[in-house]
Amino acid sequence: MSKTDDYILAFDEINKLIDTSFENAADLTVESRKKKIEHDVLEILVYAYYAGVQAAGEMLKKDLDIDRNDMMEVIYLTIDGKDWEDRLAVHISRGDRGSARVLILSEYHRIWNGGVMHGAQQYQQSTGASVWKTWNTMLDNKVRDTHWYLEGNMVPLRSFFRTYDGDYALYPGNFQSAENNVNCRCFITLST
Repeated sequence: MSKTDDYILAFDEINKLIDTSFENAADLTVESRKKKIEHDVLEILVYAYYAGVQAAGEMLKKDLDIDRNDMMEVIYLTIDGKDWEDRLAVHISRGDRGSARVLILSEYHRIWNGGVMHGAQQYQQSTGASVWKTWNTMLDNKVRDTHWYLEGNMVPLRSFFRTYDGDYALYPGNFQSAENNVNCRCFITLST
């Protein structure tokens, strides 16, 4: 089993954590429920970043450090003017666990790829070696056309991946438009 398979299988665990968080907060006031679930989700997202940096280290064969500021920058990235907390609050207030799950899985995915990207940047800065990143899809019929277009594209680390519809991203989940990020399962691999 590859490291990518380990990452994909983690979605089942994330779903269980989300369900547990919602169930444990069910009897709380709306504001307390929101705080409890946001706290639990933040732990999941921090783990995603750590796992991404670790994956970068494995791909580049180097131990890498976690920079808290870089991590928070990725976790609290705004897309279409909102960060993950803004979006999650809407789902919590509606009691919409299903939509919250889609959001959290999409954010986990985005932050994991952001961790890979930051790990690669750290490697490049510390070694002076050029790092390249390759866009990978899941190669199945669920891949959206704009992401198929990127399959196998290799670009320098700081370059953008550009879709045929004009959207762009440094890594999967980092598009300017939320519609290109939600339910994305693509990932980057690194090489020197």
